Amino acid sequence: YALKLQAYQQLNNSKMIEQTAAKLLEINPKNFQALYLLCYLVPRTINVQDSSSAQKLTALADYAQRGLTALEGLQMPQGMAQAQFDQQKKQSAAVFDQAAGFVALQKKDYAKAAEVLHKSAELNPNDGLTYYWLGSARLSPKPPQYDPGIWAMARAISITGQNALPPAVQQQVKDYLGKVYEAHHGSKDGMDQVIAQAAKA
Repeated sequence: YALKLQAYQQLNNSKMIEQTAAKLLEINPKNFQALYLLCYLVPRTINVQDSSSAQKLTALADYAQRGLTALEGLQMPQGMAQAQFDQQKKQSAAVFDQAAGFVALQKKDYAKAAEVLHKSAELNPNDGLTYYWLGSARLSPKPPQYDPGIWAMARAISITGQNALPPAVQQQVKDYLGKVYEAHHGSKDGMDQVIAQAAKA
């Protein structure tokens, strides 16, 4: 199953990666690669409207917690530089925190979602999806946390490169940000400056 998982990664077959990683965890509940891949993929592929999504979210929360626990005891491979190992650990922690934050967001536990997604954003400050979910966690409660929520959404749409939001999602988020900003400030004056500041931060 570990070899199959590698093969499906090379084929970029996300459906089979998820199935194979889940099977691998049935055999070895501590398999780090399987935990990492599931925590990365499931939030990006799950249909939260589907009847099976509640079960998937419960499993995802467990994967994220197991991943963070496994990370604490992770041994540096022979021949790897310390700096490279530390960077890999940061990246892994960001993915596990992002998954845990996504679950909390779907369960409307906005305080926990904001806390964990903030940690993920600090570990990986160039991931548009993390800031989008963080902005949602700040703006969804009643009353909304306007200033940090607006800033997180501005950051989400300003990120470019590999971890940028897809163009269609980016436009949707920008439209939503415009409505929220106008509702809070009375007009959209100054919104472009906030986006520019968020891009540099």
